[in-house]
Amino acid sequence: MCLSCADSFRLIEDLDSFKIIEHYREVLEKALSSGATAIFFECPTLGLSPYCGEKLGYSRDRLLEINIRAVMVVEIVKKAFFDDDPQILIVGQIGPMANLCSAGLDFATSMECSMYHGLQIKAFKEAGADLVFAKGIGTSEEALGIANACMAEDMPLVIFFDMDSEGNLADSASLGTAIEMIDGKTDSYPMYYGAKCFDPDSLLKLICLDEIWKYRVHEYEI
Repeated sequence: MCLSCADSFRLIEDLDSFKIIEHYREVLEKALSSGATAIFFECPTLGLSPYCGEKLGYSRDRLLEINIRAVMVVEIVKKAFFDDDPQILIVGQIGPMANLCSAGLDFATSMECSMYHGLQIKAFKEAGADLVFAKGIGTSEEALGIANACMAEDMPLVIFFDMDSEGNLADSASLGTAIEMIDGKTDSYPMYYGAKCFDPDSLLKLICLDEIWKYRVHEYEI
């Protein structure tokens, strides 16, 4: 389900706790009954970004609070109905930095991205999330910034890259170059990577590669 910035904040601000808790309980029961041995329980935090919060007039402290609340709702379901089952992992989700490039040319540095994403990652840590999913990431610098911010909070991380029809990131870096750079500068801190390619042929070429870095990519999507 895709929500606008305003709808994402409204969902958590005006939360009918009983309804959403019951919904999550039913989803988890279905997942467990299917025989899954590990479940990534994703929190509704993709739309709770600093960029959206600023547009809506949220202070930094309030933005921190609302991200913590979003994680805690998920945590309540896990503890209350599933005895804090260790195979259920609570995931804080973050999306790409809005307005990442200026006039399509200049991209944010890893330091800028680390500072931007640091608030949500800090909230996930304080709320007790198990790991971070960074989704739709389009540049190697942003991915590096996210990895550095997660390292600072000791939060496990998975990075999902978006690629263009040629199989490259928005900054023209290849997937392999990006992964090797991030792993080299963070001692392979991300648990693994995912890749979404909008061209089936490019994705097929990627999957058929026999490169060491490719074995760090565990998920593919078109």
